[in-house]
Amino acid sequence: MRKLFQGIVEVNKVVSEAEDVVSLYFGIRDFEYEPGHFMMVSFPEEAEDKKKRRAYFIATSPTESEKDGLVGITVRFVEGGYLSRKFFDSSVMREGTKLFVAGPFGREVFEKKNLRRVVFFAGGSGIVPIRSAMKYVCDRMPNTKVILFYTFKTPKEFIYEGDVKDMLRNPRFKGFITVERVDGNHWKGLKGKITKDLVLDNISGDEDMFYACGSTQFVREIEEIVLKFLGVDRNKFKAEAWG
Repeated sequence: MRKLFQGIVEVNKVVSEAEDVVSLYFGIRDFEYEPGHFMMVSFPEEAEDKKKRRAYFIATSPTESEKDGLVGITVRFVEGGYLSRKFFDSSVMREGTKLFVAGPFGREVFEKKNLRRVVFFAGGSGIVPIRSAMKYVCDRMPNTKVILFYTFKTPKEFIYEGDVKDMLRNPRFKGFITVERVDGNHWKGLKGKITKDLVLDNISGDEDMFYACGSTQFVREIEEIVLKFLGVDRNKFKAEAWG
C-alpha cells in the first residue's frame, strides 16, 4: 500500500514555466509516488480547512526526485483562484515559503511498465502529469516508444518548452505540438487544434496505451477520435479531465 505523506514543507525553488505558469519544488524525504499522482496543497495555517486545499498533479518524475530529493507541482494562474493568486504574489510565494502538502493520491499513468508504444494527448496544463510520465519513460522504460500530441492556445503558453523539446530529441519519442491562436510569423510549428486527421495520419490505433489530460471538452474530443475513429478498445484509453 502506498505510504501517505502529510506535513509542512519548504519551497526550495520557484520556476517560471510559461506565461502565468510556475513550478514549485519542495524537499520531501521518502515520498513515494508514480506519474499521474497528485497532492493536496494549502498554507499551513489553513491546513485543517479542507475547503481551502487544492489538488495539483505532480510534475516531476519519481526518477528525478530520487536524484535530488525534490518533488514539484506546476500551477497555472486562475483569475479569482484562492490559492493560485497567492502563489503568483512574490510577497507570499518565494524560496523558503512554508506549505502544507498531503499525498500522493490518484491513479497511476502506467499500470504496466512493459509497454511497447504509448500515446499522450495534452491540452494546456494537461501536460503536467504527462511531463512526469515522459521523464519516467526516458529513465525507466528503455523499450517504450512515445508519441505526444500537445496543444495550447498561444505560443506564450508552451509549458515546459525546454523539457519537452529536449525529450523529443530522444529517438524513441515523437511529438506534434500545435498552437490554436498565432499572431505574426514567429511560430513555425503546427497551428490549430489536435484534429482527427492529425491523429489518424500519425498513429495506427494498435499502440498499447492512450492517455489524455486536459479540460473536459478536450478529453471528450480526443476520446471520440481514439475510440470512434481509431477503434481503440476502451480499456486502453485513460484520461484525466477538469472543468
